[in-house]
Amino acid sequence: MLGPIFVTIIKTSNDGTSYRVEDVQFLNIKDGVANTYLTCGDNLSISLKRNLIAGKTITIPINIVTTKGQGNLTIDDFKIETPSDLDEYKNKKNQQLQNIFSFHLANFGGMALFNLVNSFSILASNGYFITEANREQKYLDIINTGNKDLISALEDYLNHLDQVTPVAAMYKDLQQAQIDIVSATTTAEVDKAYQLFDTAS
Repeated sequence: MLGPIFVTIIKTSNDGTSYRVEDVQFLNIKDGVANTYLTCGDNLSISLKRNLIAGKTITIPINIVTTKGQGNLTIDDFKIETPSDLDEYKNKKNQQLQNIFSFHLANFGGMALFNLVNSFSILASNGYFITEANREQKYLDIINTGNKDLISALEDYLNHLDQVTPVAAMYKDLQQAQIDIVSATTTAEVDKAYQLFDTAS
């Protein structure tokens, strides 16, 4: 019997002209979407991982990924640099932002998201598609059916929506803070972006 096929996932972030390698993971499934995850061979991935551990900044031009494809990359396609003091400070603050968000996400838990999706699916399969524009009318329609299962699904949906909404808003704030940190030209500007997120969270 064949064992699992391990796929190397290179998680990246997009600054508009290039991808920045944020992590290299060894997984037995390929997750994520194009423009967020790149797949490379093990030798290349190990080399990139070593450079990340050494504190290097690794980027790859978007056009390289577009023209060569995800599976045909070499070490020469990547730009590997020792970051400046400002870049190191940005990396530190960005990691702190990620830690704050991860903490909130861990407390939120995956079951709440599962229950939200499940309850929404139950309502949708019965013809009740809730949107921002029609939600109040749909709530009344469901309640007026008198159907205990549908009403229970609506209650689950509303309860878990209340849990998911703040986390979704926090994720948008995180993305904006990361954009602001990338464009910052001083440590003071980095601190401002960080503090705005930290205060909002």
